[in-house]
Amino acid sequence: MVAGSAGTLALAGAAGDGAKRVEPAATRPPLNDERHLYEPWSSDLARGTDHGKKWKVVVYVYGAPRDRTQAQRQLRAVTESGFGHPEAAPPTAAGLVGRSAYFVRLTLDGRTSTEMLGVFDKHGTLSGRDLRSAALPLETRGTTPRGSGERLVIGRVPRTAQEVTCTWDDATTTKVYRPAPGTGIVGDFEDLIRPADGSPSDWFVCLGPEGRTFEAAAVTK
Repeated sequence: MVAGSAGTLALAGAAGDGAKRVEPAATRPPLNDERHLYEPWSSDLARGTDHGKKWKVVVYVYGAPRDRTQAQRQLRAVTESGFGHPEAAPPTAAGLVGRSAYFVRLTLDGRTSTEMLGVFDKHGTLSGRDLRSAALPLETRGTTPRGSGERLVIGRVPRTAQEVTCTWDDATTTKVYRPAPGTGIVGDFEDLIRPADGSPSDWFVCLGPEGRTFEAAAVTK
C-alpha cells in the first residue's frame, strides 16, 4: 500500500530492495552471515508515552538467503521467533531467495504484536519521492477501543529523503525530519526518519494528535 492508505499490513511486499540474487554457495556461510539469516538485525525506530503507556516501534530485518535450503531454515527461525501475523501468510521459501525479509513490531504497555511484514523487492530500491506507509491505532491487537483513529504511521522512504509530511483527517500535518548524525533515541522520540540495520531503505514514524486519523504521507524534501 502506498502513501495515503492505511492498515497493519500495508508494507507487506512493498517494493524496495535492490539486492541481486546470489547463486547457492558451495560452502557453509560465515557465522556472522548466518547470524543475520537466522537471527535478525534489530533497530528501534521510535518510542514514546501515550496516556501513561510506554510504546516502542522496532524493525527486524533478516538477511537474504542464497538458496532454498537457507530460506527454509530462515522460515523456521522466523516461526520460532514468533514473527507471525494473524492476517497474513508468511513468505514462501522460494520467495525469500535473494530477498531480505522485515517485520515491524509495536510494543505497548508491555504487550508486543507484529504489525507489518514483508520482503524487500530485489528489482529496485526506493528513490526520489517514493514512500510506502501504513497506519494503525496506538493500541496492541485486541485492545483497540471502538472508534480509535489510525494515528500511528510507520513507513519506508529513500535514503535521500530529508522530510516526510503526514496529513491527518482534519487537514493538519506533522513534519518528520532526520535527527542529527549519530543521534540515537534518547527519552521519548517519534516523528523522525532513521536508518535500520540490514534495510536498503530508511524508515519513519509519525504520531497524530489524539482523535485524529491518518489521511496521507509524502516525502516533501
